Amino acid sequence: MVFLTLSRKINRALGPILLRNGLKARYALGGGVIKDNSFLDNILLIKWAQKLVSLEVHDDCLKLMADASSNNNNSMDEWIDRTFDSIFGASAEEAKRKIMPRSERRVSVLEQYLRPALVQQEKWSDVMKWNFNRHFIKWARTEFLRAKHGTAVQDSLQTYPKLRQSPQLSAMSSRRLSGMFQFVQGSTESNSPASNATITLPSTSLVEKALHLSEWKKCKVPKGSKQYVQELATRLGGDIIELRRGAMRFASIPPEADVSTLSLEEILELAGGHVAHCGPLNALCEERDIYQFWTREYVELLANYLLKRTNSFSGTTIVLDVGAGDGILAKSIELAMSREIRGESASNGQSKASKQRGGQLGRGKKTFTAPTRQQMKVPAIIAVDDGSWSISKKASVEKMSVEEALTTYCGNNDMGQDLKNGCENKQVIVLCSWMPMGVDWSALFRQALVDEYILIGECDDGSCGDNWKTWGNHSFLSDDVEELLDHKETATDAAESAVFPLFEVDGYTRIDIDDLLPYQFSRFDSAVSKTGKTVAFRRKK
Repeated sequence: MVFLTLSRKINRALGPILLRNGLKARYALGGGVIKDNSFLDNILLIKWAQKLVSLEVHDDCLKLMADASSNNNNSMDEWIDRTFDSIFGASAEEAKRKIMPRSERRVSVLEQYLRPALVQQEKWSDVMKWNFNRHFIKWARTEFLRAKHGTAVQDSLQTYPKLRQSPQLSAMSSRRLSGMFQFVQGSTESNSPASNATITLPSTSLVEKALHLSEWKKCKVPKGSKQYVQELATRLGGDIIELRRGAMRFASIPPEADVSTLSLEEILELAGGHVAHCGPLNALCEERDIYQFWTREYVELLANYLLKRTNSFSGTTIVLDVGAGDGILAKSIELAMSREIRGESASNGQSKASKQRGGQLGRGKKTFTAPTRQQMKVPAIIAVDDGSWSISKKASVEKMSVEEALTTYCGNNDMGQDLKNGCENKQVIVLCSWMPMGVDWSALFRQALVDEYILIGECDDGSCGDNWKTWGNHSFLSDDVEELLDHKETATDAAESAVFPLFEVDGYTRIDIDDLLPYQFSRFDSAVSKTGKTVAFRRKK
């Protein structure tokens, strides 16, 4: 016990030192330019220091909780604490924490470890050494959200068992760090695919109530957090620089600016951590590595949309969920379609004949007037994933890359020519949730001549796909095209045509399915703006 206490005290001092020096070395070796380099991060012990800090913060929080509820402490441990703290001067700070609310204690503990590593001199020049380090910012965001909102998540999952039973919370991605805070005492997790009976999604109202989302914005507000960040920058004598016609922003602060008056949350927000205006939803998504938190109503409405598209086509329909991850979305849609055909409610299996469900997406409208439910055609729903993210399967998912899936199920070669007989009587609709950042799968969809592809996640200026190639956001046009367009007298036909989104050039029309927004919850949503969206791209006939 003595050894463990002493080890914890040493780690408390060692973690911030290793992290601070690792970040400084990373900045210096990169010449001030941060590029992804896992090998360099490991050599400089940055990842090890991060794990050390994470574990020590967790242990300290547990100790604070125990101290607050019990006065029976080990006398030797107390003597070591007092001796160590007399040298490093931490006893007064720890005494304050014992009377703080739980969430404030966690943030205070985290700040004790992180602040010496992030702003050793309390100058903005310290922040400049790591504020463009994408992987480090992601880790710091996760740690802060755990600290500030972790207890609220734990309370919500204890209070609302139906939320805890959500299939997205039943098993972990193997990539996630384990045990940073315990959600449910005595809970067990399985990595095996879930049975049909266990794919039960929570209702939108439950998610909103349990995770305190009732007052959050229901739609995207591009400049929702801009004013707050601008106020922080102004306090330090700086400004917010906008690039790509305002689609990208970063803080330009004088290096000598004093940041001692800013909290850890404010420093992380200015550095691009997106931690302000967040809540339990964000902490839960970070802890469980969830990008889209599925709700019953969202899946039912999406399933109705797909049923309508299926029954408006004379032939057969395949719904292909690519990059399907755990397979929950595809399986949930399949079950929702089955319930719709039977006229049953997702909650209790009773008839919905008395309910009106729309001819278009949304509440208060009728979904199908013809054909009758008994006459409806149901599409084949297939989930595929290449397994590169090591996500635990919770439903059936075929191991297949996007290219392999398109070749197998679309029957087109690289030139868009049919390889199978009868393809003219087959319709393929592709689903893709949270396409990887900077990767454009939509070009592959169009090359395969899919009839429609539906993208779920951040759109236009977010972290899903390529903001120009995928979404057609002109603010992210390539520099060579912009340069040609600035000189219109010398602009070529190719340059002029580039102002049209690539999906339009390839013969597709964009349809924003805004009626799904109230039921869609994403990892980076905040109280001031909803980031997730559902957008369909339909091939012109």
